[in-house]
Amino acid sequence: MGDGTIVPTEEASTRGPARVSNRGLVDDDIATFLDQGYLVLNLDDVDESVHRQLFEDAQTSWAANDALGGSIQGLELVADNLPARLPTLKQILGSKALDAALTDLLGERYYRYAHNFIHRSTQFDQGFHKDSTLPWSLRGALRSHRPNWLIAFYYPQKTTLDMGPTHILPGSQYWNVDHEAVENVKGEDRLDYAFEADQVGRNDDTALRDRMLRDAVRTFEPALASLPVEVPAGSVVLVHFDLVHRASGTVSPDDRFMFKFWFCRTMEPRPRGPVRVTSEDARREPVAQAISDWLTQTPSESQFIPIETPRSEADRVQRAYALGLRADVSLPEGLFAGAECDRRATMYGLTAAQDLGLEAAVLALQSREAGIRNAGALVLGELGIDSEGAIEALARVVMLDQIPEVRATAVMALGRIGRRSLAQGRKRLLEKIVDAIYPATSAVREKDVRAGVLPMNAVRQSAAVALLMIVTEAISAGVSRREVASLTDMVLEMAETDSDRYARSTAIEAAQRLALGGVDEVLPGLFRQLADSRWQPGDELDITVLKANQSHPGKSGSR
Repeated sequence: MGDGTIVPTEEASTRGPARVSNRGLVDDDIATFLDQGYLVLNLDDVDESVHRQLFEDAQTSWAANDALGGSIQGLELVADNLPARLPTLKQILGSKALDAALTDLLGERYYRYAHNFIHRSTQFDQGFHKDSTLPWSLRGALRSHRPNWLIAFYYPQKTTLDMGPTHILPGSQYWNVDHEAVENVKGEDRLDYAFEADQVGRNDDTALRDRMLRDAVRTFEPALASLPVEVPAGSVVLVHFDLVHRASGTVSPDDRFMFKFWFCRTMEPRPRGPVRVTSEDARREPVAQAISDWLTQTPSESQFIPIETPRSEADRVQRAYALGLRADVSLPEGLFAGAECDRRATMYGLTAAQDLGLEAAVLALQSREAGIRNAGALVLGELGIDSEGAIEALARVVMLDQIPEVRATAVMALGRIGRRSLAQGRKRLLEKIVDAIYPATSAVREKDVRAGVLPMNAVRQSAAVALLMIVTEAISAGVSRREVASLTDMVLEMAETDSDRYARSTAIEAAQRLALGGVDEVLPGLFRQLADSRWQPGDELDITVLKANQSHPGKSGSR
């Protein structure tokens, strides 16, 4: 696969590129991803000229963006419409090696979310963070430890330390910081919420900036060390959606670009051979092994000793998973803990405890505390048990809860329950699940917020993803057109009218899948979409570039 690696700092060590082929990943690479949270891919089926072209495209796009002064027109040149505007990108996204790796980690028929971005390095350091769960800092459903979402970082140019590379914290994907406090309004979970409050001053003070970055990591987890992403031109780094990372400031005269793409699972994992996971940090082993068991659908016989007196996030998560894997009856009570960190660990541990957490999670949905309701909804979705009581409890949350993030987690949970039940051949409660999702599709109930310059809604985006999952598994299960009639109506309504571009594009994908599955009632709506939104190339970009005297470093969008 070539010599693509992420070059370590003095404190860290790393592994070589994934041995991915058109046939997929080897077990060791899957184990590495589940433990470390990233893989480096070299796309041997893509010619070097493609990477040179995309580097030039990135330069042109950012020059035009600079000339347009941060307007919505400028944003569109570096975000979201990239595969349509830069057709060469399709050779990256269509790479058989990339597809094989994504299929192994996300399953068949994964979905490329409509959000994408060309990041350009600037002179500024970012603080360490996890990406927001929905685009443009919008907070949606709670994070899943399982590979339900992945991010692909594509680097068209060789990237070296002086060019402001992305820095990652390998193994950080399963641990988090508290974020329920009212002042933490950003969708990103940041290791130091104060770091960017005075960005310019802190970047001028190199010693202060570097100390804050080091302290943020050490306070979060002393065992973690930062790795700068130094890779050859054309490399793709697949990362767990919740891997902690940041952009670093560039001191090079050369541009450093990174194209970012989000990918989403739409189907339940199918059985395959087991993948045994080991880790240099034993606290991650029960987590990664539990997720491997889910991903391969082959439960292991692994036994882990829970840490008796947890003193850190890593300790708490290890203990919760070790207890969950042995179905310890004391675990569910932690779901009602007052401390967010204790509740968070219990929530994830219960996802490995089969049906042990079902009753507690349903009860949690009745709590006065939003964080407890949110945790209960996440557990129900991860368990995926099609219990009438669970579905009815989630339906009440979707209809009545006052907190958008809780409603988003509940509607995503309904989608995952529907996904799992259909994959296992059960469709008795399909109509009830779809009816429970319906209120979350309404723009009258779920009104837009402004995320940057775009109208968006976290609950409707989550509802569209939930519907896409159910559609995909329903087609795979051979569900009749009559049985998906109400589902079809909801998908078409969102595809034709939703003002949130991400909810709408996800619904369009669901409609396309229905059409491919033989539900031809969606075809007129799809043709209307094609007629209304076809993209026509023109010379407006070149004209804009002529107006730009120079390319100025952007103030945002760096990774």
